[in-house]
Amino acid sequence: MRQFCRRTGRDALDGSQVEEITHAYSEKSVHLKFFTCKLLSGAPQPPGCAAFKWVNKTKLADFNFPAADAQLLEKLSRLVKWTEVAR
Repeated sequence: MRQFCRRTGRDALDGSQVEEITHAYSEKSVHLKFFTCKLLSGAPQPPGCAAFKWVNKTKLADFNFPAADAQLLEKLSRLVKWTEVAR
């Protein structure tokens, strides 16, 4: 949650864990934990970011994401509703 708050400039309530992924790049391995959260107020305002926008899950394939995120994005794209993540 600390990372979310730092990267968005907003506070949020912790939620449940959605996914846990370990991905090996050629130079290093990363271990990521993804959680649901509820934004407490205001729109995210990431520091040092030129632009930010919310997109529908059908548009996720239009963006370049790190390889480590591919498993999570695949799971999200299969959900009927975003709210299913919280189950």
